[in-house]
Amino acid sequence: MLSECRVGNILDNSVETFTVTFEVGLYCEKQSLRDTIQSSMYLGSVLGLVVMNLASDRYGRKRALLVSMTIAVTGWTTIAMGAFCKVTWPLLVGQILQGFGAYPCFTISYIVLADLFSDRLRQLGLLTVNAAWGLG
Repeated sequence: MLSECRVGNILDNSVETFTVTFEVGLYCEKQSLRDTIQSSMYLGSVLGLVVMNLASDRYGRKRALLVSMTIAVTGWTTIAMGAFCKVTWPLLVGQILQGFGAYPCFTISYIVLADLFSDRLRQLGLLTVNAAWGLG
């Protein structure tokens, strides 16, 4: 069954799928809200990179890495709750938290590897971090 949105897009309801966009209803008239939610992760990443890199210099790299991992997991959990409850505000908050926590994890892990290992092991460690980040 195809249904047409007011803005001219066509939504196919005949295929049973589970996506956050479909479950929460972020299509047709709410497409701008979906775009805002998706781009809010980058706002969180900019803030997180600045704050967490300063915190890693002041309070220690390992502590900042653990805090940023905790914030990222909290963001992912908030997104899952928003999708499960079909509410949009947890998606926005979760995306900001995910960006705030996940991007600094990548940067701080580079810094920790550079601080702890020699040149030969550092290259292998950075390759491993890049592969893990790329594979998800």
